[in-house]
Amino acid sequence: MTSAPLAPTANQPRMLVASELRNVDYNPATDAPFGRKLPTLKSVVDWLLPPKPMPVLTAWGLLADRAYTWTAISSIDSRTAGTISGTGIRFDSYAEDTRPDRTSHVYFQTPGGFYNLSGPYMPMLEGLPQLLPRYQWLATRPLALDLAGQTILPPGASFSLMLEAARAAATPLLESVSGYRESRTQISPKGKAVLASALLHEPTRADPGMLAAVIAALYGATELADEIAQCILSPDPLFAATAKVAASKLGMGPIVTGQPDEVTPFLHPADVQALRAW
Repeated sequence: MTSAPLAPTANQPRMLVASELRNVDYNPATDAPFGRKLPTLKSVVDWLLPPKPMPVLTAWGLLADRAYTWTAISSIDSRTAGTISGTGIRFDSYAEDTRPDRTSHVYFQTPGGFYNLSGPYMPMLEGLPQLLPRYQWLATRPLALDLAGQTILPPGASFSLMLEAARAAATPLLESVSGYRESRTQISPKGKAVLASALLHEPTRADPGMLAAVIAALYGATELADEIAQCILSPDPLFAATAKVAASKLGMGPIVTGQPDEVTPFLHPADVQALRAW
């Protein structure tokens, strides 16, 4: 049995989802049943019925008949199949040291049933069964309403509460700058360092990363855009979606942030609405 990750130590880099998981869209074969082999009754029925939604693996879970977050996936199994180049020999195994022409097959068990994702070989998919407990642990870690990680966002609370907390938490990080034309409030150099640490390092308590992203966006701290953009790969959908919006507010384009619709299926409708209004 695979255990959850150990508690992080100070200044450990933030743990994120593998970047290859940004929309792994593998479509299973949909051949007609009248091929080389005689059709079975099941194959004919499956062919005649409307196709099921193709499963799509994302950084925040699986999209199939509905969105399944990492915590809604009870198990993952991964298998590699293919033909060893130049030999014509087929193999079908869980571990193969040669470099054949091969495909990846990943099987997901969810409350809605069993899903098979198949497509071109991706090495990192072989590690998904071992990574699942880590992603589940990260996705369920409490989000902090203060930068020290002492107050948590209550379960079921919305983005609006985080936005309110960010305005309060920003106060000690601000400085006033007076110029020839105007006076304005911005995040101080020390404050930016505090926010950067919250974004880059694995928290030892509740996660203040989402709070830091909101504060940076509220006060135009463009120097932190890169740090916020990496948090799009948080397994927590609300944190990831907030990072997308915050990074775009700080000048990051869609090439970096991706489309908001990538994450919205995993969010509560109230959070989707609040993020769009922000």
